[in-house]
Amino acid sequence: MRKWFSPSIMQSDQQKLNPTFLKYLLLSPPLQQRIKDQGTGATVQGIKASLLKKIKISFPSNLNDQGRLVEMLKALSAEVDHLESIYRQKLTALEDLKKSLLHQAFSGQL
Repeated sequence: MRKWFSPSIMQSDQQKLNPTFLKYLLLSPPLQQRIKDQGTGATVQGIKASLLKKIKISFPSNLNDQGRLVEMLKALSAEVDHLESIYRQKLTALEDLKKSLLHQAFSGQL
C-alpha cells in the first residue's frame, strides 16, 4: 500500500491513481470524516482546497489492484441499487396494503 497521496483538487496522476478509485476513496466514510474534521463554516461546512490537498490517503500502488477494486465496488454499488429498488417496491406495496386494510376496517368490511 502506498502510504500517502495529496490530491490536487479532485484530479489524480493517472499513472499512480485510478480516478474512479479516487472517487470511491473520497466518498468512503473514513475519508469523509477526515475531510469533515478539517472543514470550516458553521452554517454551510466546507473545506479549503489548500486543506484538502494536505489530507493524506492510502491506496494500493498497483493500478491493476485499484482497477479490480473499482470493478468490485461498481458491482456492489449496482447490487445495492437493485436491493434498494426492491425494498422501495415492497414498502410501497405494504403502504398500499395498510391503506386497503384501514379502508376495509373503517367501512365495516373486516
